[in-house]
Amino acid sequence: MKVLVSSTFDYSESEFNEVLFLLNSVPGAINFVNGGSVNENILQIISPDYMSDSPLTFEGFWSLINNYRILNKIDSADYVTLLTPKRNRPNWFSAFQGKNIFVDTNDWDFYTKKESKYGVAFSVVENLLQTLMNLNIKSLGSEPNIHRQTTGCINDLCQKKEDIMFKLRDCYICESCKNRIKKEKIAVPVILHLIHLMEYFRKQMVDNFSWLTEMEIDHVKVDSNGVLKIGDVTVEMGEQNKSIYFLFLITPEGIPTQNLDVHRDVLSRLYYRLKHPENQVKVSESVLEKERNINRSTVQESKMKEVKGAVKLLTENKRFREEKSKINRKIKEALGLKMSELYMIHNLNENDLKVYKVKIEQDNIFIDGKFIL
Repeated sequence: MKVLVSSTFDYSESEFNEVLFLLNSVPGAINFVNGGSVNENILQIISPDYMSDSPLTFEGFWSLINNYRILNKIDSADYVTLLTPKRNRPNWFSAFQGKNIFVDTNDWDFYTKKESKYGVAFSVVENLLQTLMNLNIKSLGSEPNIHRQTTGCINDLCQKKEDIMFKLRDCYICESCKNRIKKEKIAVPVILHLIHLMEYFRKQMVDNFSWLTEMEIDHVKVDSNGVLKIGDVTVEMGEQNKSIYFLFLITPEGIPTQNLDVHRDVLSRLYYRLKHPENQVKVSESVLEKERNINRSTVQESKMKEVKGAVKLLTENKRFREEKSKINRKIKEALGLKMSELYMIHNLNENDLKVYKVKIEQDNIFIDGKFIL
């Protein structure tokens, strides 16, 4: 069974790759293939309504995917899943029609309190199961296996979007739905693969480790050369990524997701100090004063202009999410999957405000004064 996983041009490439990696983390009967991104010019032709500010109807999505199939000569036996930040009417997480599926990539981190890649990948799998079960999403009232009351079954409707975590945490198939699967005669290797994938995602998402932050954990250390160490492990990343991570280390309250540009000046100075250490001497009040009057030399003015240009791009939401993913991936590579959760940049909901934050107590952070701005 072949499933082409595609995306629209406005979905982060790094997040798309992470979702595809998750889908291929468990081998089985289903082959998840990179179907590529639908670029903006193509979308303007095959789905003009996509470019408007209004949500796209289900019919609009089915037309888009069908035209994409024709354009790319996709076999009618193959499934196509489209990952997109385009809102839909009536604002569902996802939907399916036959072998066409779309998944709304927005807000998964908000509702699940986990990285959005898990929710998106889970949604791909549940839609495959639901379309194989021949569920009728056009007639919710008469479809017995779409549950209006949230119970934790994979086929819960979750009209209240915050209920989605019950489904993701429990990840079970109720007796009625098991009987429906038997009735539809879904191939056993396929259903086994889908179940194993859902169980894998559930284990990744269920948090059994956050309580460890209450115990003594490895300290985060940044020396005067900008070397980042967690415990005895050096975490390698470029100056841009380091400047972003250092910003969160010195901002313990976190940064509202819509206020990234407010911190542009501090981020610029962090990036400047990492990228041009040759211009740094012992930090003193006079040096800081000279940095505030950067016009003291044509060379430094040019360098700071370059830095500010790069930082302006970094604080744009889409680009920032890509950089956040890179940072978290570097930390994961250095520390391993579970330990890295303690040190990553997370998207949290605090007092009804969405914030980016590193959930480390300040007592566990030791950063050289050169980077405390």
